[in-house]
Amino acid sequence: MLADSLIDIMRGEHSGEVTKLLWRNKARSIYERAIETCYLLKDPAAALYFFEKSRAVLLNDRLNERIAEQSLTKKDRDGVQSLRREIRFLQKQFKEKSPSDTSAARLGTRRFAVEQAYEKRVSSLEKKNPNYRQFRNDNHVPGLDDIQQNLLTENGTCQSAFLSYFAGDSVIYGICIDDKRFIFKRLNGVEYRRYLGKFKESLVSRAAQISHWKDHQQASHGLYQTLIQPFGLKKGTKLIISPDGDFIPFAAFSLSPTEPDYLVQHHAISYTYSAGFLERVPRTAAGGWPSLRTFLGMAPVDFAPALQQTRLRGSDSTLQEIGSRFLFAKKLVGKDASRNAFATLAPGYRIVQLFTHASADSSGVAPKLYFADSIFRLSDLPDATFRTQLMVLAACKTGIGQHQRGEGVFSLARGFAAVGIPSTLTTLWSVEDQPTYGLTRLFYPHLADGLPLDEALQQAQIEWLKSDDPEDQMPYAWAGVVLVGQRAPLGRYNGAGVFWAGIFGLVLLGGLFWAWWRWKKTPSPGHSPSFRLL
Repeated sequence: MLADSLIDIMRGEHSGEVTKLLWRNKARSIYERAIETCYLLKDPAAALYFFEKSRAVLLNDRLNERIAEQSLTKKDRDGVQSLRREIRFLQKQFKEKSPSDTSAARLGTRRFAVEQAYEKRVSSLEKKNPNYRQFRNDNHVPGLDDIQQNLLTENGTCQSAFLSYFAGDSVIYGICIDDKRFIFKRLNGVEYRRYLGKFKESLVSRAAQISHWKDHQQASHGLYQTLIQPFGLKKGTKLIISPDGDFIPFAAFSLSPTEPDYLVQHHAISYTYSAGFLERVPRTAAGGWPSLRTFLGMAPVDFAPALQQTRLRGSDSTLQEIGSRFLFAKKLVGKDASRNAFATLAPGYRIVQLFTHASADSSGVAPKLYFADSIFRLSDLPDATFRTQLMVLAACKTGIGQHQRGEGVFSLARGFAAVGIPSTLTTLWSVEDQPTYGLTRLFYPHLADGLPLDEALQQAQIEWLKSDDPEDQMPYAWAGVVLVGQRAPLGRYNGAGVFWAGIFGLVLLGGLFWAWWRWKKTPSPGHSPSFRLL
């Protein structure tokens, strides 16, 4: 616990992401030994604390900054954000330079100077604004009561379980929390790695899954036995999973060693970077009056020749079909689906749907999205306050990226989480376009009916599994789409409901105007009607 406190102090003394990631990597072994000690001492509460401190801490720091900046004046907030944007820009420029480039040293010197100015500005604001200091340095870690009362309860009931994993060098530790139980177990790390390797190999492509189907079936059942079965979960329990490292499709785990009996057929599943992330991006169901900025959809279809991306046939018609469910939808297709349009409009819409290309891998190259005219990187995200409650990234590999040891995977989905977007539908591999369009079509009717997001995705995947094509029933076709973040419903967005709400609003406004006009027409006592103003 003392070492962890020192790590927090050192993290707070640095503004550069590279330095912070270095400390996160160094701290990883400390947390592994701490968790092992908790297991030997039979202290699950302390283990939960170290599980949380072993992941996504920098993500939570970024969310703390955004929360803290709401307590600043506009002038102070703009000043801090301007310095942070310059730091990001210089970091990006520095990464693109080779070590032999003489300008790299100048960029490094400039970046150091700006980081020093940023730290000085932040220190000054913390001294004069206690709320800013409190929110920015919030190191609170959710405990058992926080998770049971705040994260698992839905509509007044608790029918969910929180599953968190820590993958050590030789063993796997798992925590399961539901409304009555708190289980802390040591799991079989050797079997986990063996099954995981086979499982990933079979998800490389549709052809790989077909040719290695028997191995895939054994691996998917082995992962179920290793990661899920030891906790004795009741069927129907909704699962919130906090993985360690790469996200893997738990929905495709099979309860049977010989026949596909997928976990998604028994449990609605969502993922989170940590329990702390869910605590920092709360969302309640929306209701009542319809918003004029409910849905933004973008489908470039064709891309500028320099981008070298294939045409996405059918993405425009799919977007039109989905957008028709929303009375106030904005649908940008073709050249209108530009990088600038996304950066400008996305922060203001409650639901943002993208049908496009994306690229990411584990090499450290920054993930990027493709729009009709150019590329969008995470460093291009504006500092604006995002109203977005659900981001749907129907593009390849938006949920993968470089795994930073001790912190997690730096993906496109995580980048959008860092600006406060509570829920994202993201992808775990190079998903095929037509199955992705089909799943998205199936998802939105359940969303519009007010289902929680995890249930809406579960129902869409179950319906997809009824496909007549046996190949489309294989996990490669449907299990690559996952929900990360909050699972609470967004409210009812069916077109008819919104339409009649709009009609009711117009009638109400008309009635008020008529009453006002009648009142203006009535003569005041002691005045002649001939002098009324119209």
